[in-house]
Amino acid sequence: MVKPKKGMAVVWHNTGDDGLVDPKSVHGLLKVTKSNMGPMYVAKKYIYAQPMSAVRRNLLPVLLVTHGYGTIAPEWLRRLSRKCLDFAGSERGYTMFDYVLLAYTYFLGSIVWVLVSVMRKRGKEEREREKND
Repeated sequence: MVKPKKGMAVVWHNTGDDGLVDPKSVHGLLKVTKSNMGPMYVAKKYIYAQPMSAVRRNLLPVLLVTHGYGTIAPEWLRRLSRKCLDFAGSERGYTMFDYVLLAYTYFLGSIVWVLVSVMRKRGKEEREREKND
């Protein structure tokens, strides 16, 4: 257990040099009570071993919010990420996941583009019919 001291920070690595989770880094917080001298303040800063891609940093949050998930990834997306990592390993798996997200986004964009084009064409045809009537 880490004894609190004003101004002290606790920093640790969750993975070893091989990129795998270090089981010794598993941790948790104790509930704050009068006996353990509450209150407790926590600030978290995540530092990634590899830079986070623009897809995961920018596109993924937009996809989550626009699909109604807020900021929490749905189970199907977590499973997809895990499958990419299992299939291609930790370094290439993230890249594979990025490509899948990009393909998904392009696919959705294409569908929206087709729907908008069809709706515009129908609207134009209706306006021309109204002119002729």
